[in-house]
Amino acid sequence: MKKTIFNASLEESMNFVKDDYIKTSLDDINQKGVKKKVLGFFTVLLLISFNSAMGDIINDFVLFF
Repeated sequence: MKKTIFNASLEESMNFVKDDYIKTSLDDINQKGVKKKVLGFFTVLLLISFNSAMGDIINDFVLFF
């Protein structure tokens, strides 16, 4: 089985994360833009808020029975 960062031990995974990997990640962010990252952040925030609100509604509904 091929070793990747996900199935390697801690010492092995530290060797996988090199300067080239970090530079590629930063270039990817700069190329695709920050707008996409901000939109993703607000989408996750909205989903967490919706989940919390639905939990409160369901708990209030269950308390009536």
